Amino acid sequence: MLMSLTVSVVVFWVSEVPSIYFVCVLANYFANGGLFAVFPGSVTNCFGIKFAPQIYSIVLTASIVSSLLNLLMTDVLLPATSFEFCFYTGAAVTCVALVTLWRFEEKLDVENLARFNGVVSVEKN
Repeated sequence: MLMSLTVSVVVFWVSEVPSIYFVCVLANYFANGGLFAVFPGSVTNCFGIKFAPQIYSIVLTASIVSSLLNLLMTDVLLPATSFEFCFYTGAAVTCVALVTLWRFEEKLDVENLARFNGVVSVEKN
């Protein structure tokens, strides 16, 4: 996420230098690919092996929503503002994602899962 934030902040300014712009685009794809490698393990840690496949399919739909929002932004926001504003909007959204990740506690909620599995009480260790 820090790589995505860095790219979204500097990409507008380096767009005049093709080689550095190319490195920024590669870094962005590198960071996005890493997210899809990390998600299955994180989802399994949070929701358990039984519910992980269903939840992971919901997580994957976020990329569809993100693409639609990106299309909407370039179709509506870009003509009304500038490329610089759009890149800084992306940086702001990345900051919100970083704060969310920083506050997120990745642990298995055994008590909640017990209700779905029909178990009445679960011992705490």
